[in-house]
Amino acid sequence: MKGSERRRKYHSYARRRHVKSRAWERYTLVLNRFDLKEMASRIMRGEAKFVRFTDPCGHCGEWILIHKNEKMRVLFDRKRRELVTLLPIEAIELDVEPENEIELDNRYCLQN
Repeated sequence: MKGSERRRKYHSYARRRHVKSRAWERYTLVLNRFDLKEMASRIMRGEAKFVRFTDPCGHCGEWILIHKNEKMRVLFDRKRRELVTLLPIEAIELDVEPENEIELDNRYCLQN
C-alpha cells in the first residue's frame, strides 16, 4: 500500500470516527458505519430537509434528518457523499424557516 493510499484510508476512518463521537456527544447515540451509510443514503434519496449551503463552493450543506427517532442537524459533503459532522440541534429553531434560505429542489442540491 502506497503512502497516499494509507493516508486516504486513515483520513476516511478519522472522518467516520469524528461523526460517531459527535453523535455520542450531542445526541447520546451510538452509531456504526452502517448507520452512517444509511444516513448518507437517506440524504441522497431526498428523505431529509435541506437547510442551507455551508461553504461557497456548495459541496457541504446543512440538512435536518430523522434517524432512530431523533431529529439531527448534519453537515453532508455531496462531493464525497458522506457525513462531515453532526451539529447541536438547539442552535436553531426547527419550526421556523431561516430568513435567507435558498429555495432549491433536493435533486438540484445533490448534483455535482
